[in-house]
Amino acid sequence: MNREQYQADVERAINERIGYLNSQIDMLSFSSKYRDRVKRDNIKEERNGLTEFIGLVHNQNLSQSEAWGY
Repeated sequence: MNREQYQADVERAINERIGYLNSQIDMLSFSSKYRDRVKRDNIKEERNGLTEFIGLVHNQNLSQSEAWGY
């Protein structure tokens, strides 16, 4: 597997995870239970971290080799 294909596969997996997290956030948004609010906040934190990572790669704030661990 070449580097570009690896990057595309990782980015696709991250975007799929972000989509899943967004659906979980939507589902928990209707709950008023404290436990669900905490869970929703934790999910938002994970989603925001993944979104920031993707943004750094696209904006070239990190070199491709640093961002992908090469």
